[in-house]
Amino acid sequence: MRRHGRAPGANDRRGARVASGAVVTRAVALGTFVERITEVLHEAGFGLADASRATGALAHFVVGRTLGEQSRPEPADEARAVTSESFPFPVLARALRERHTAGATPDEDFGYRIRP
Repeated sequence: MRRHGRAPGANDRRGARVASGAVVTRAVALGTFVERITEVLHEAGFGLADASRATGALAHFVVGRTLGEQSRPEPADEARAVTSESFPFPVLARALRERHTAGATPDEDFGYRIRP
């Protein structure tokens, strides 16, 4: 099945959307991730309830960040959007135009992420 004009499997950027709708009791990979992180935090001294809360916050952050990355337009589309008179945020438009002019890429932007 083709979606959005892409060949099957080509640059598929829907993983976070799939994960965000997953139920831990049925999504084995997500459940395994949540189980292991909760276990590690609990073994490190967190109470079990606090460990599960921290794991939930981490999982939501990761999925949310990934949704943001996966929903970002392609660089050429973003460049066109920020040069449009109808773009509603003038300061953001100037900033993005500056980044595009300097040759910034989504991969480079990823380098500015939160690091441990």
